[in-house]
Amino acid sequence: MREFLSRIDHILDERPLGAACLLLVLFCALLLFSPTALKIILFALCAAGGAALLFLRKRSRFARFHPVRAAVCLFVAALACLTCFLNYDLFDRRLEKAAAGGETARIVFYPDGVVYDGDYSALYTATVRQIDGKRVFGVKTLVAYETERPELFALYEGDCALSQPGGDSPYFDTLSYYRASGIFSQIGNGEDCARTGEEAYTPTRLFSYLRSAAAAHIDSFCEGNTAALLKALLLGDRSELPDSFKRDFRTMGVSHLLAISGLHLSILYFLLDRLLFRLFLPKTARSVTEILFLFFFCALCGFSPSVTRAGIMLILFSAASLFGEKSDGLTSLCFSGALIVLFSPFSVFNTAFQLSFFACFGILASANLRKKIFAGLRAKRLRRYLLEPLAVSAFAQLAVLPVILLTFGSFSPLAPVFSLILALPVTLILYLAPVCFFAAFIPFLKPVVSAAVTLPCNFTVWLSSFARRFKDLHIGSDLLPALLFCAVLAASLLLFFLHKRKLASLLAAAGFVLLTAYSFLSPLFAQPRLISTVDKHNDVLLFYGKGHSAIVDLSDGSSSYFDLCTGLLEEQTNELYPDTLILTHYHLRHLTSVSRLLQKTYLGELLLPKPGKADMEIYLSLVDMAQRSGVRTEVYSSENELRLSSGIVLSDLRAGMLKRSTHPVFCFTASRGETSVSFLSSSAWESFDVPTNGPLYFCVHGPIVRDPPDLSLFKGRAVFCPDKDLEKTLFGASEIDRAPPYVFFFG
Repeated sequence: MREFLSRIDHILDERPLGAACLLLVLFCALLLFSPTALKIILFALCAAGGAALLFLRKRSRFARFHPVRAAVCLFVAALACLTCFLNYDLFDRRLEKAAAGGETARIVFYPDGVVYDGDYSALYTATVRQIDGKRVFGVKTLVAYETERPELFALYEGDCALSQPGGDSPYFDTLSYYRASGIFSQIGNGEDCARTGEEAYTPTRLFSYLRSAAAAHIDSFCEGNTAALLKALLLGDRSELPDSFKRDFRTMGVSHLLAISGLHLSILYFLLDRLLFRLFLPKTARSVTEILFLFFFCALCGFSPSVTRAGIMLILFSAASLFGEKSDGLTSLCFSGALIVLFSPFSVFNTAFQLSFFACFGILASANLRKKIFAGLRAKRLRRYLLEPLAVSAFAQLAVLPVILLTFGSFSPLAPVFSLILALPVTLILYLAPVCFFAAFIPFLKPVVSAAVTLPCNFTVWLSSFARRFKDLHIGSDLLPALLFCAVLAASLLLFFLHKRKLASLLAAAGFVLLTAYSFLSPLFAQPRLISTVDKHNDVLLFYGKGHSAIVDLSDGSSSYFDLCTGLLEEQTNELYPDTLILTHYHLRHLTSVSRLLQKTYLGELLLPKPGKADMEIYLSLVDMAQRSGVRTEVYSSENELRLSSGIVLSDLRAGMLKRSTHPVFCFTASRGETSVSFLSSSAWESFDVPTNGPLYFCVHGPIVRDPPDLSLFKGRAVFCPDKDLEKTLFGASEIDRAPPYVFFFG
């Protein structure tokens, strides 16, 4: 305990500002969503207590309690209470309570950003000016639209029905996601609000215009993936990146390379510094220009947490060199984090902020250790170009490991290696991008500029496409001890590789390879199973076994259904992507949802029912998009048996229509060995004969059951019905609670 306290004293003596800033971040995280009265009382007590300690600091009886340090802690706590109160309790809490209660309020707002804009709906972020005639500041909300689209930065007013932000998938916490951005409410229908005729002139509007102009200029000299990648790396706009490209980066664990952070901003800073040096500007003028550029660039990127953190650290570095002082990386990191949280305390719960902060901390905290370990290595080029970058990547990944596990639920053990490989072309693009951006203003240079930047961008896309080969190489959150051990071994391997301790290096390498192989091979021994849950009016059916997964689509063809399926698959099996999609019927929505699924996953095969004349156009479109994505397609009929790679066989798969409805109903049997289960969707028995032996599973799909089946169908059979309302309708049972998902093992 004494050693621990002495270590704390050493840190406080060495970096007092950094410790105080870190304390502010922690206090804000603890106090942000606490009751308003508690913040007010704590503020008064901490401010008074800090002042009293400073007044009594010279009394000998208080000297042993470090009164100055205690006073600083109390003042930091008081500051945390104040910033949380001003940024949340003063205005946002009122809107949050109204949204939680589903209330209606008279709201004046202006849209200032697009969350998504689809064919059938759109969602915008908006800044609220007034609530029931009272002026508010800094309050954000979401506004939903269906047919119309608003004009950005135009003022709208109306009686708005408020609700909490939410999504269709229970496997993604939409409410917490938006809370981390300071958004607590959503206006259900923005089309009911009328434009007031006024416009909001804010700095945000100016930078939004500049960002749009810069994006249009990028489109003028390049297109496709090249333009999308340049906008992501220069402007922080990833909206145009294809889902397949983001999927590949996520699979390899290198999504951070697409977000503007320390690497991106450092390169731009270095290029600007070299340019100003070549222009023979004095040191003072260079530093001031660089500080102004960093602030402007952070504003251009919308002050996102990662770029703001990097920008503040570089501003402190530039200011330190201006005054002839030495900059301390860890202190700058803590100060940047405190400054971000001071103006936006919600950022402390933002995943981008956490990843950026912990990754930078891992790199800075391990600097001295890496220096000592590589000091005796003679191969300087090997150390500079391979070992040190690999070690930096490994320590960064190790530091962000807890955040990745809690947020995403899985982790690629080879992420440091992939990060090193893809960092090379991304770094080249970052050096070329600003030069090409300004050179493209000269008309005759546009073809040269386009060719120069397109080549590395296409090479990056080609490299990322290899992620398909590693899609099953990941460790899920249920293997937490193995994952932590794997990360430690990876760090040990990098630290001791080609160093004096060769035995430790070999042991670390062997353990790392074994655990990586385990993460790849363990799914092959998984027992085949059915995984099911109920969502609204549709059952979700997944088959999984031997590392192979299949979705049976019993839905209306919506994309939200497939999002639900992939979320359930990851939660239950740690499988990130489905391998097979089995359509039971055709729906116009399948054209959009299947296309989106092909972009977001690594689908291997698409099994389609035999199309009728009315379905032929949808069928041909689905086959065409599958072939363009390299997905195998197969048409089946009720006479076929579908043999899945998991060893499960689907047979007698029939689809029909109810006489009283145009809604399809389904019937099929899934078996493996001697274990089988028959599936019936709602009212299937009205359309055709159903299997009469083996366990029976009642799916939920389509209209409400009006005519229950013949009770002889259940005689001597096990019956499964995961939906309590359907069970009550069929059997007259009392309402009971179900705990989805339902799992049925074949074996």
